[in-house]
Amino acid sequence: MLNGFKKKWNYSVDEELTFYGALSECYAECAKYWNDKTGENYGTDYDNKILPNLPNHDETPIRCYTKEDYEVAIQAIVDRGKSTDPEVYLPYADTTIQHYRHLIDVVVVAASNRNICDNVLWGSRFSLSENQSDADKVNEHVRLKKSLTIAQEFAISRELLSDFSQSGQKMGLLLMYALGLRNGEACGVDFGDVRPMVAHPDCNVLWVYKSTAAGTDTVQSSGKTKNADRIIPIPEALVPFLEARKNYVL
Repeated sequence: MLNGFKKKWNYSVDEELTFYGALSECYAECAKYWNDKTGENYGTDYDNKILPNLPNHDETPIRCYTKEDYEVAIQAIVDRGKSTDPEVYLPYADTTIQHYRHLIDVVVVAASNRNICDNVLWGSRFSLSENQSDADKVNEHVRLKKSLTIAQEFAISRELLSDFSQSGQKMGLLLMYALGLRNGEACGVDFGDVRPMVAHPDCNVLWVYKSTAAGTDTVQSSGKTKNADRIIPIPEALVPFLEARKNYVL
C-alpha cells in the first residue's frame, strides 16, 4: 500500500508502467525496511519532490528513463532549494539530496528485478547509501571512470576493427564505441541507416531514429528524449569496415 501520496499520478502509459506505476507495483520490495511512518514520509517525498521534478513522468514508461533523466530531477530539486519562499534560496544538505537519490534508486532496482526496466543507475552515486562517506565518494569516482587511457583506446580499436566477420555483439560494441550509441540503438541499426551526407555526399553519416525495446529484439522508434533522433558522422576508417561487413552478411 502506498502511503503519503496526496496526488493522483498516471500508473501506466500504453500499458507500460510509469515511475509511479513501478513504485506501486514494487512497493513491498521498495519499502521492506520502512515502517508505516517512514513509508508515509517517503511517500510525501515522492509526491512533492521526486515525481514533480522527473521529466514527463506521467507520460513516460519507466523503462525509457536514463541515468541522465534522473540526474535532471535531482538537479531541479537542488536548484529550487528547500525554501517555500521563491525569493529565498535555502540549499538542501548533501545528505538530503542523497536521500532523494536513494528513493529513486530503490524503485529502479526493484523494477529491474522484475524486468520492468534496466537498472540504469547501477554503479552510480544513486546506488550509494544515503549517508555517503568520504570513502564512498572516492569509490564512486573509481566506479564512474569517465574515460579510457590512450593505450586502452588503441587496444579497443584494434580489437573491434580487426575482423569484419566478427560476432554481432562485437559489431554492436563497435557502433557504441565509435559513434556513441546506446546499446538499444546499436541493436536497431541496419545498413540502410548509413547514408551519404546531403551537403557532402562523399561523407557518410548514420541516421539514428530507432532502437530495440529493452530485453527484446523488437525494433521501435527511438524516444528516450526529444533529441534521441540524430544524424552522426561516421569516422572515415569505419566506412570501409562497414562496407566489408555488409558484403559479408548480405
